[in-house]
Amino acid sequence: MKNWFTQRSGWKLRIKILILLFCFLTQSGRAQTCDRQRDSLALVALYNSTNGPNWSVTWDLNQPINAWYGVELNDAGCLRSLILNNNGLKGSIPPEIGNFENVLQIKMDDNALVGSLPDKLYDLALIETLSLLNNQLSGELSSIVDHLKSIGTLNLMGNQFSGPIPKEIGNLHHITWLGLNNNQFSGEIPHEIGQLTTLGSLWASFNQLSGPIPEEFGNMVNLSQLTLSQNNLSGGIPSSLGNLPNLTFLYL
Repeated sequence: MKNWFTQRSGWKLRIKILILLFCFLTQSGRAQTCDRQRDSLALVALYNSTNGPNWSVTWDLNQPINAWYGVELNDAGCLRSLILNNNGLKGSIPPEIGNFENVLQIKMDDNALVGSLPDKLYDLALIETLSLLNNQLSGELSSIVDHLKSIGTLNLMGNQFSGPIPKEIGNLHHITWLGLNNNQFSGEIPHEIGQLTTLGSLWASFNQLSGPIPEEFGNMVNLSQLTLSQNNLSGGIPSSLGNLPNLTFLYL
């Protein structure tokens, strides 16, 4: 009887642990579902919104999505990576792009994308690389940029983004590369950027940034490249920059 009770209690404990683990994963956003149909519909929305029939390398929508140019799937059959650099995309990014729950990488450099970034884009909690270099995107960065919890590389250089750099960008705790060059960002650089202790490169030249360089930049111990030239910055160079042991390139 004692052994039976012990075994039964052990099973109950294991079940409780499994339930708690499932709840934790679900609440943390790491338990993602794979819905291939959802991904295929989102890809078609992108195709239709960016003049897909006239891309340099277009898609045959009658073929399965794993046969489409620039599309890479994960083992479960959902979108893992989308690379459409220099492919003649012309138009806006549709809100359906936020439906790629499993995507790790999106690159659409050197195209003719216009308009603002849809708020749904910030739903990509697992994305590690987002590169939209050299397009014609505009508008302000949303304050919900910190929803990109896993982002490591964010490249927005060569566009027409304007307005302030949102202070919430300081919550991107995994970012290593941030490219903001050649836009129209204005206002002061938020002090919260100094919280990015993983950041290795910050490129923010050729904008309309004003005010001082934040002293908090001295907290970014992994920073090796910092460019802030061609802005309207004022004041002195913070002595805290001398605390950066890995800084090898400073362009002011």
